[in-house]
Amino acid sequence: MPTVHDVADEMLRLADRDRSGLSHLKLQKLVYYAQAFHLGCEGEPLFGEPIRAWRYGPASPDLWRRHQHRRGDIPPPDAPSGDVFTDRQWDVIELVYERFRDLSRFDLVRRTQDEEPWRQAWERAGDGGDDAITHERMRLYYRDRLGVLAEASEFPPIEPVIDLGPLEDVAAGVLPPLSAAR
Repeated sequence: MPTVHDVADEMLRLADRDRSGLSHLKLQKLVYYAQAFHLGCEGEPLFGEPIRAWRYGPASPDLWRRHQHRRGDIPPPDAPSGDVFTDRQWDVIELVYERFRDLSRFDLVRRTQDEEPWRQAWERAGDGGDDAITHERMRLYYRDRLGVLAEASEFPPIEPVIDLGPLEDVAAGVLPPLSAAR
């Protein structure tokens, strides 16, 4: 399984290819969306490291530690990525980058904070609970928003590979257990 750093490195390479840069804050949001939309369309995480609801939106503590002293745009890694991603994982990473690359870091902060997974984790943390944004919460929320990736993209929308059952059941909110949805 790829790591959060593998995904971040690919986002940095994509930005370098486009001769644009990524700040730490924007990189955090792009990596979050890659995880969230991968969960939404594939039903499984893209990487295993946790995402937390922090003040400025979703963030990976592991990624934060790696880049915490950076100011301005983060340069791409020197080494090539190798073959750590499947074709489907790469498609999600590239679709997320293409869809959200033109938004500012502050637009991405506002957008992620307006979405249910961050808000629920943030509210739990305020009540003394855990601020983790769970894979299950992301999967449930983003599987219904896969069309967002196609809004401003030259790529066709991703076809979900999870059978959610009859359309009437899905519309009524009746979904199969996660184990049966694979």
